[in-house]
Formats: sequence, C-alpha cells, structure tokens
Amino acid sequence: MRTGPSREVGDRWTAWKPVKLTAENAELRGSTDIARRRYMQVEVVLADDNAVLRGISFSDDSESKPNVDIEWSVEARDGDDLHYDLRIRSSGGKDSAWVKLNQDGPLTSKKFKLDLDTTPATSPATAPARPRPTR
Repeated sequence: MRTGPSREVGDRWTAWKPVKLTAENAELRGSTDIARRRYMQVEVVLADDNAVLRGISFSDDSESKPNVDIEWSVEARDGDDLHYDLRIRSSGGKDSAWVKLNQDGPLTSKKFKLDLDTTPATSPATAPARPRPTR
C-alpha cells in the first residue's frame, strides 16, 4: 500500500509498505501507519491460482488532521516589498528534498495555511517550514 497527494504517482508519494493481515470474524483485517493522503494504491498478491479476492474496503480511523497556519516576521532593510517561496522537508532531509508549497507563485503575505491532506509525503510534525525571500 502507498499513498500520495495526486492521481499521478510521483516523488511525493510514500514508498510501498506491507499491510499485515489477521483473521477476524471470518475476514482478513489489517492496518498500517502509512501517511494519510488523498489517494491510495493497493497491490494484492494472492496465495495461489485458486485464491479469490471478493472485495476490499478501507476506513480511516484517525482524527482529521487540522490545517496549520504558518506566520513569519521579516522586513527588508531597504524597505522593498518581499515575495516568498515556502518550502518543507522532513527533518534531517537532504537539501534537494525541499518541496515548494506555494505552487501558484510567490507569496506576498507573511501567512500561509498548510493543508495536511495535500501536503507532500513528509511528516508535518517534524518538517520545519521556512519562508525564503525571492524578491
């Protein structure tokens, strides 16, 4: 199983992760701690040629993740207006792992609402967001 923020699989999707199944009430049930995203892919491997898959269902028992409001303070020494790109990455990630959050162009406001349902596949709790002036 893997999850991602868009219909097209890309580098913002999580890695494939196995789901352990256990028998419960004549059904196989499983769970995983994979990142919650808008889209999900499941790969099913059947035990043998006679095995039959009769259905799959999914539920998200976790609490809804809130949006996160990010604000920052900065002033240009020369008084010019500043424009910002906001990027995020997992804590300890490589410099090349930064993902731009403001896909619609530079920000002019010193505020940004981070939607955790569509955020790149990273752990928001450990991913510092940092504004970068772009002038």
